[in-house]
Amino acid sequence: MLDKVIVSTTTCYKEPEGKDKVRFNLACDLVVTARNHGHMVVVVDGSPAPAVKEKLDGLGAWVFRQNERSMGSSLRQAWKEAHNAAVFAGNIKAILWTEP
Repeated sequence: MLDKVIVSTTTCYKEPEGKDKVRFNLACDLVVTARNHGHMVVVVDGSPAPAVKEKLDGLGAWVFRQNERSMGSSLRQAWKEAHNAAVFAGNIKAILWTEP
């Protein structure tokens, strides 16, 4: 049996179908790849467009709205949400943070 891992990241796309499309697609690919390998994915998202959360949710990520506006705050929140998910799941061996 594989050890369970949580992959966490932060996202913020103002134009997911425009100038941010490449970055948004990379985030979607990250979620799909991690989920295909059996990992949980936690995303803290600061995007103004609700479509970003809906898409990442639909791909299997646990998406949380960013609480405070700054990169440092979003990173701290990502670790906190991943830790909470690990406690909920109960069998997590590692938490990984990455950029999509």
